Amino acid sequence: MNTRRSGFFRILTFNLVFIGALLLVLELVFGDWFHEPNRVDRLNLVRDCHKHYDASYLYDGANEIVYTRDEWGLRGKYHSLDDIDIITLGGSATDQRYIADGSTWQDVIAREFAAEGHNVSVVNAGVDGQSTYGHIKDFDWWFPTLPDFKPRYVLFYVSGNDIYKTASSDFDDLVNNRVTWKTTVRERSALYHLVNTAMGVYEAQHVHKISHRKEPFGSWEWTTQPLVKDHHALAATRLEVYGKAIALLAEKTRAIGATPIFVTQSLSVYRFRPDGTLEGSTREEMYDATLINGVDLYYIIHEFWNVTMEECAKANGVCVDAGDEIRWAPGDFYDVIHNTPQGSDRLGKYLHEKLRGLPVGTHDVAN
Repeated sequence: MNTRRSGFFRILTFNLVFIGALLLVLELVFGDWFHEPNRVDRLNLVRDCHKHYDASYLYDGANEIVYTRDEWGLRGKYHSLDDIDIITLGGSATDQRYIADGSTWQDVIAREFAAEGHNVSVVNAGVDGQSTYGHIKDFDWWFPTLPDFKPRYVLFYVSGNDIYKTASSDFDDLVNNRVTWKTTVRERSALYHLVNTAMGVYEAQHVHKISHRKEPFGSWEWTTQPLVKDHHALAATRLEVYGKAIALLAEKTRAIGATPIFVTQSLSVYRFRPDGTLEGSTREEMYDATLINGVDLYYIIHEFWNVTMEECAKANGVCVDAGDEIRWAPGDFYDVIHNTPQGSDRLGKYLHEKLRGLPVGTHDVAN
């Protein structure tokens, strides 16, 4: 028995040492430990991309769509990097991977301005999965690589991803630009990047159900009753860090000579009846260690909208509370967070109305 046990532990030890050595070699080869890290690659940008997607499984009327990103990782039409009117930052609801070129809400804004005789470039810099955590690093890692990058406005479509961002000191370290061993590992470790990306994908798809999928809204059950009483207390840690992130984004936007525009974002797990009554999906999920439903998610994200508007006002930015003002219609979303072309059109027209008074589009279309 002892011989068998000792043999087992020898094999186990050998395997663990072998795997550890292999991981170390992979880390040294693919990580950035011996040279300045290629931080842009840590942002999961899509560049030099011209893809065709089948979106028919997501929403009705969808055929093959074209998704294009240029050499700089930007989507949309513009004359040059030093002549962009509005650059938009956000997560997948800004990126709009399954909305065709020409039909994104950025395209709708530009088209509405064009109909009024103004040539306004609205460029898409959304990155799938990004929260304000990633937007901060866009300014530090991505934008400095864009030659003569001088947008007039930076529009942030935020809050949808941040409500799920883990409430940890890691985020706070990043917001405050603190260099710690954790931030060093995040920036240089190939294995950390791989594992973190995989965990993010798993959490989005299986925990919060916010990956690209067609939700059967017609079979959902709805309730007017939340499961939680104090939503501010539940999200307090996240809200504190989120507020710092919004303030820092405004500061970084001013530093590149642009004006910040903050737009709040909605989810489809709640809705309003014709009489104004709020109701949410009965589908339950864990928020930290607390069980919540769609009504709770509305009250939680509403707290994020409030912080967004408060910090935006402090920074003298352009503050657009789309989350509180747009009343979405059936067919505007294909899942929890992503719009259909119908929803993108609604959002684009709404934002055009909100932004039409800004001094943009000095180049007349007739010219």
